[in-house]
Amino acid sequence: MKACSADGKQLLLYNKNAQYELFKTCPACCRYGNHGYADCYTQCDPSKPPDRDPPEAVAKRDDGPPPSIEAKCSPGTWICDKSKSWTMACTADGIFARTSYCGDGCCKYGSTPGVVFCDCRNREPSPEEQDLTARCPPSSAGCGDPKCNCGSGQRRCDYRGNLLVCIKCQWEIETDCGGPKCCLETGLPGTGAQCSCHRGCCGQKKLRAIHELERSAAPAPAPADDEVLDADKKRNCEYNRLSCNGDYSVLQICNKSGQWVVKQKCGKPGRCIPDGLFGTGAKCA
Repeated sequence: MKACSADGKQLLLYNKNAQYELFKTCPACCRYGNHGYADCYTQCDPSKPPDRDPPEAVAKRDDGPPPSIEAKCSPGTWICDKSKSWTMACTADGIFARTSYCGDGCCKYGSTPGVVFCDCRNREPSPEEQDLTARCPPSSAGCGDPKCNCGSGQRRCDYRGNLLVCIKCQWEIETDCGGPKCCLETGLPGTGAQCSCHRGCCGQKKLRAIHELERSAAPAPAPADDEVLDADKKRNCEYNRLSCNGDYSVLQICNKSGQWVVKQKCGKPGRCIPDGLFGTGAKCA
């Protein structure tokens, strides 16, 4: 859960101690979008306060790197913070700064020095997270049972990054996408969710399998440069804001009509990076 600070300049994150802590300082201001979610915006009036009261419990944030790496770092180097819950990147000033929240204890080091990633697959879920993967009870009435919350063939993601499919009124794991941020809920009819290979989510074996699937499937027509991306209308859209489309293949921009339109075609799915580094915004890889 995220919120804006009282001065509207910082984006706060609710932590496990039931307090809001600094997530990042916004380039212009923090605001609540059309759907009520707090986020950083570049096109806004910094003098106007957020339209909600600030949270009462705000904790001080410790951005300091682990003791072994307190010396000035090399720009582009990545580490996990002390709690192993955040990825940190070395800025151009030679200082480590938090970039992405992985979840408690979910930041892991790769086999290559300077490479980190988020992976919560071996972590026990909290009661709140267990609610996200609640199963529809089996019944002789099947998915027509009023108590059942999924329809046969429906797909969704769970908090671990697994792609789930509804079989006989019960959510079952169809495949492991590779991490919490590697499963994408598309919201499109007939799909619902899919694995997305971006930012190193998929291993080589899974990547080859997805490429084979792409080659065997009929290619979808590329969107026109002025096409409105209907699947993304429900997402926060503020003029000149950048984001990625549903399969991370197109860099889109919010126009004056409050609609997402194509800014740049990145190529294959997964080539659009949602956040960029250090809050620079979405971009094509």
